[in-house]
Amino acid sequence: MLRPTQLLDYARRTLHVQVRDESVEDADRVDRLAAQRRSRVTERVHCPRCDNPVEVSLGTAHGDTAHGGPCHECGARFFVHRKYAEAVVGVLTGEAAERVTPIAGDARIPPAGYFLQDIDQSIPLVDREHWGRIYSALSEASTHVPLGPSPSLPDLNVLTRHARDTFESEDGRRVNRAELEYVAKALLFAGRLHEDMSPDEICNVFTQRMLGRGDMEGMTPDMLAQLGPWLNPYGEEP
Repeated sequence: MLRPTQLLDYARRTLHVQVRDESVEDADRVDRLAAQRRSRVTERVHCPRCDNPVEVSLGTAHGDTAHGGPCHECGARFFVHRKYAEAVVGVLTGEAAERVTPIAGDARIPPAGYFLQDIDQSIPLVDREHWGRIYSALSEASTHVPLGPSPSLPDLNVLTRHARDTFESEDGRRVNRAELEYVAKALLFAGRLHEDMSPDEICNVFTQRMLGRGDMEGMTPDMLAQLGPWLNPYGEEP
């Protein structure tokens, strides 16, 4: 891709148009400023919840903002803002260099849940009890919806619609289709989606798949230990 100065110079030489030198200088200045804004550096800030150091990729221009976290210690997510125009490379310290805005977290969601959401925005961030509702809804639907020996995505769509429309929990709380689809797709891609599934079976297959994914994504042993109990409402409470 041609830079603005190259484009203007090309127009001057090949199209025989008159381009003032001031225009070329202005274009070059704008291009340099844009390049400065585009550059990003790795900075280290302190988590607003637990003060653990967290690395974040932040632009060098004044006002640049980036997502920070999740913190590997507590799972907090936050924003980091550049307060001054000059680049501050290395460790950011004090109010002069950083301003951190925490994102409110849910105490019922473990850090492992926020860790996975940073990788996959579609994962439901629900409490432990609600996972049981999702498993029960899919289980009930699998006794009514024919899936055949090799279920497909259209079969999954029928299953999740049926589960959403017919399931009623004891406390009246409903499950939405996105939550149902997330779990059902995990079963489908694992080759374990079939008719007449029990809630326990759905829970076990889904939990094992998510534990494997967490391990592959570099979860710490402590986070992996949190993940299983969060996804399995039928075991002991964490």
